[in-house]
Amino acid sequence: LGRCYYSMGQYERALELYESARSWGRSYIAEDRAQEAEACGNLGLCYERMGRYARALELHAEHKEISEQGGRGHRGGPDAAARARAGMATACSNLGVCYFSMGQYTRALKLHAEHQEISEELGKRAGVAVAYCNLGNCFESMGQYARALELYAEYKAMAEEMGDLAGLGCACCNLGRTFEKTGDLPAAA
Repeated sequence: LGRCYYSMGQYERALELYESARSWGRSYIAEDRAQEAEACGNLGLCYERMGRYARALELHAEHKEISEQGGRGHRGGPDAAARARAGMATACSNLGVCYFSMGQYTRALKLHAEHQEISEELGKRAGVAVAYCNLGNCFESMGQYARALELYAEYKAMAEEMGDLAGLGCACCNLGRTFEKTGDLPAAA
């Protein structure tokens, strides 16, 4: 339900539902730290959409902290540690996007690089692709167009390989915009 309200832009209602999920993860199923971590991330996304970046950062950091515990207290057998690492990758990405939105590109770069590293470790190609896109956005915003173009080209190749048409469209848009900024209008076209 929280995701539905979030998708409809009804962030206050989504916050109520995500807060309930967070409380549930903390108390009712005390051992289910993954539930609590995911709820923190979802709460952070709502606050980010509402422009309340300080609160979003707190919640994404809490998501990362819970996930960094490496699966201790995460319910669900032998792949609990891998799920915790995946949660950590998501938290790093969300933190990076939040810092990017605040214009703190150096901090965002560090977090997106961590997202990329964890995604590679877990064999999550889609996560690596998203990290390349986010890293490219940071470098582009910092005026480092050559590096941004490299990352966007890698993102485009991965999107093509995975059959991700939305990702491919995003990569082409990012490449075109960056080529335009460098003055290479034929490549942008």
